[in-house]
Amino acid sequence: MRMAIPVTENENLKSKIFAHFGSAPLFLIYDTDTRLSEVVQNSDSGHEHGTCQPMGQLQDKKIDGVVCAGMGMRAVQKFNEAGIKVYKVDSLDRTVKDVSELWLAGQLAEMTVENACRQRHCH
Repeated sequence: MRMAIPVTENENLKSKIFAHFGSAPLFLIYDTDTRLSEVVQNSDSGHEHGTCQPMGQLQDKKIDGVVCAGMGMRAVQKFNEAGIKVYKVDSLDRTVKDVSELWLAGQLAEMTVENACRQRHCH
């Protein structure tokens, strides 16, 4: 699986999860099969609440899922419409390595429109 994870800075598997998907400075794309990663700058990190364009920088990256601590319901809906599931991580202390291990163990809960953030910073 190729997962996009919002991160604070690029420290590869040691990268810490950023609090809110759309405001993250970077997205680390990690492939759980090949164990390779790539980093994508988020040029839309300063967007107004409710105007996030989640597929803008990620649509050509062939991601299968997104793992984050928080995301607005419109962004969840846009990913779901594109066939991409969003999963919720339970702590901002998690790293990309933690997330990949949770994914492989089947321990990440799916984020839905119903349990998405209702305001910009919801965690």
